[in-house]
Amino acid sequence: MAMWSQESFNERAPYFVEATPCQQVAHLTKFFVPSQVRQKFPNDKQLAATCAESYLGIAITASDGSF
Repeated sequence: MAMWSQESFNERAPYFVEATPCQQVAHLTKFFVPSQVRQKFPNDKQLAATCAESYLGIAITASDGSF
């Protein structure tokens, strides 16, 4: 998993995806929250530590659909 924030990659690790927007990406392959993302995912501690208001996640997969 890679995360982009502002102008660089965010290399925080480990990142547990349960109850996070990233978990939605893993299930749906793309996920968009236009506003209030921190309020919608209050248990995501890394997200809570940011000033994020919105979220866009897109899964990049192999040709067979695997991550």
